[in-house]
Amino acid sequence: LLKWAGGKRQLLPHLRRFYPPIFNRYIEPFFGSGAVFFDLHAAGRLRGHDVVLIDSNADLIGCYEMVRDACEGVACALEGLAAAHAADGRAHYYAVRDERFNPLRNESRQAEGRIAYTPELAAMFIYLNRTGFNGLFRLNASGGFNVPAGRYARPAIVNRERLAVVADALSRPGVRLV
Repeated sequence: LLKWAGGKRQLLPHLRRFYPPIFNRYIEPFFGSGAVFFDLHAAGRLRGHDVVLIDSNADLIGCYEMVRDACEGVACALEGLAAAHAADGRAHYYAVRDERFNPLRNESRQAEGRIAYTPELAAMFIYLNRTGFNGLFRLNASGGFNVPAGRYARPAIVNRERLAVVADALSRPGVRLV
């Protein structure tokens, strides 16, 4: 679903040989794009296991929680963002980042550091991730997301099927986001 610095998607063919044949619990301490988790899930290797997906990035966890809990709302909001991006990508990117995402994210911050994500905020997070420079997530000293626009001709912004797969994987019994 997300591009993420340090993501393991391209390494999966090499990493699979290190997956243990038998395990009791799966813990991924730096969840990011979740490439290994989603690979294990797709192979059916996580059925019946407790799964703990951990990341210190409150935006990342909030986004995944919304995809899990409100997939249709996230998809609808993403479709609107994709349509507007098709009309004027670069200008739309900066308008979303500076006039919508950063203010809404600041308003949604809770005392303990969590961010109360909504489907719209999650859609903006995914949109900025898919259209920003190299899929980076970076905050300035004031806590504002400040990644510049990427140079993509036609970025893949919304994929309902992928969203549904991610929502299903995260909704499985025993899967926790921390």
